[in-house]
Amino acid sequence: MKKCIWCSRNDHDVNFNTLAHTFPQSLGGKNICLNVCDSCNFEFGKKQSFQPSVDLAVKEIFNLSRFLISDSKNISSYKRFSSEYFKVNLQRRQINIKMKYKLQSKFQENFARSFKRGIYKIFLEERERICGDSHSEEFNFIREFSRYNLNDVPLYYLKPRYPILLIDQEQLDNPKLHFMESDLELHRKYRLYEFYYGGYSYLLHTNAFMQDLHINKYNAEVVLKNKNSMNLSTLV
Repeated sequence: MKKCIWCSRNDHDVNFNTLAHTFPQSLGGKNICLNVCDSCNFEFGKKQSFQPSVDLAVKEIFNLSRFLISDSKNISSYKRFSSEYFKVNLQRRQINIKMKYKLQSKFQENFARSFKRGIYKIFLEERERICGDSHSEEFNFIREFSRYNLNDVPLYYLKPRYPILLIDQEQLDNPKLHFMESDLELHRKYRLYEFYYGGYSYLLHTNAFMQDLHINKYNAEVVLKNKNSMNLSTLV
């Protein structure tokens, strides 16, 4: 019996006919979470008032990252690159919001919120695909935020202090998360999960309890001890 990790309804009540890609298919995502119903899967792709869809926000940011670090970047790839929300000047290495969106009230705040929801959505679906435990009540705060747009959950990123990029072409071509022992240990010790994509490491909470304490402890014990590597920042 299938049971949706987002709404907790089973296949007696809702359909599970569409393929729920954990990463957007437009990014090369090939992995499927079987326990996502059609209704919830549709919601992540639906545009909301003054706010891009969750899937589109992730696609925009990650496609931009892929383009900027791609080994095959050239004039023809620059001409092919397109974005709904951003203008890219490759020569000046500038990224600007298109004017029609720049003039919208709170566009950046709303876009960032959709992106954050998308990252947590990816985490929970990949966790279900690999570990099969995403129905745990521990992740209720992610359901509320990602699926129902309630409350707020911080998302952090680690930016390299020096412009040295590690390019994992396989991760770009078929993005996926991993839940190895080191990842599980990070969850046990700091209630965090970290993954790398397109030049940045993203950090997200895996538990709603004492989030400030956990991220501050991680920053002090891990990030600040590696003074020459990364800076920890919070996505608004």
